[in-house]
Amino acid sequence: MTTASGKSKQGNRPIRSLARLDPSHCLRRLGDHHDSVVARIVLLDLAQMARAAGEDTFTYGLMHQRQAGQAATIEQTLPRLAAGK
Repeated sequence: MTTASGKSKQGNRPIRSLARLDPSHCLRRLGDHHDSVVARIVLLDLAQMARAAGEDTFTYGLMHQRQAGQAATIEQTLPRLAAGK
């Protein structure tokens, strides 16, 4: 909903700022986040199989953490993208 002044009631920010968003950039960031989520699931599965085979799983943990960090960075930037910054 909007008020007569053209501001959103939810965030009280001008709706015009949303029009400045680059949809392809937002979709790319959301896609990167999704890829990170899927990669972490796969890495956990691979680590479990490696552990069952008696293999070292340290590298899987490193890759999982790197993907978690990437997802956290994206999550921090999404509110700024939505704010048009």
